[in-house]
Parts: sequence; structure tokens; C-alpha cells
Amino acid sequence: MKILTLPFLVLIIVQFIWQYSLYGENKVQQEGEPSVIELASSCSAEVNYKWKRAGDKPLEHTIFWVKVEVEGETQARAKEKLEDSINREKKKASEQCRNLHENLSGCISSRLEGTRAVLSATDFEGRRAIQNAIFEDCKGQQGQCIETNSSNSTCRAIQDNSQKKDEPEKTTTKDKKK
Repeated sequence: MKILTLPFLVLIIVQFIWQYSLYGENKVQQEGEPSVIELASSCSAEVNYKWKRAGDKPLEHTIFWVKVEVEGETQARAKEKLEDSINREKKKASEQCRNLHENLSGCISSRLEGTRAVLSATDFEGRRAIQNAIFEDCKGQQGQCIETNSSNSTCRAIQDNSQKKDEPEKTTTKDKKK
């Protein structure tokens, strides 16, 4: 019968404690299981659209639309949710691009609606100047929508809610007022 030495016993105990801290009670890693825990993740990406100005010098413009950020139980789930959100935001960005840059009459009517109170309070020449400015501004914004795209997604691990419960709650000075 072999006699176990003290350093060997300490090593076994340390390994058990380490696995218990990683996997919790009754979840000590079994042989053949992966040793990495899949953490909850947060992924984000930016959505923008490109449009080209009409006229003699057609310049391309890239317009930021929105930054999309989602959370998931795992990184794979967070990326899946992010793709769904990006697709929805791309549709919204494309619609907004068409409304702003491919619809001259819509641009003019929405701007006139916004200045209705000012137009009713000004004289004929003032109204005419405002209407001409609106027309020229909308005409300068006309062009063709080219594409909507998104940046590469970035993901990071987020703290688990069960860990947050163990932390003491922070109180602010507002909470202490009686």
C-alpha cells in the first residue's frame, strides 16, 4: 500500500477547490468535458448608409445611422441576436435614406409643415424667402442611395447576474436622505 505524501494531498485538495469555484456545487468537471465556461456576452456594431449626391460632382457620403448593442447567454447567441438587429436597422436606414435623398416633394412638404407657424406670421416676401431656402436645401440633399452596411461586430464577456447578487449594493447620497 502506497503512503500518500502531504504535498500530493495538498495538490488534490487545491484542484478540487479550484474546480468547485469554477463549476459550483455538484458540478465538478468530469473527464472529457470542456474546461472553459461559456460566459454571457455583449456584442455591438455600427450601421450606416451611403448615398451619392446628384449633379455635376456626384460625391459619395457615408452617414452614421445607429450603434446596435445586444446581450446573449453565450457569444454565439449574442452574435445571432446582433445579426437580427442589424438587419432590422439596415432596413430602417435604407428607408430613411430614400425619404431624405430620393424624395424631393416629401422633403419639401415635411419642411414646410415644420415651418407652418413661422410662415403664417411672416409677410409675402418673408414666406417666399423661406420657401426658396427650403427648396434649395432639399434640392441639395437629392441623390441616389447606394447601400447600407455595418461595421465588424465586437464582443465582450459580461458579468453574470448571480455574481452581482453577492456584491453589496452601493447607496448614494440621495438614498440616505430622510
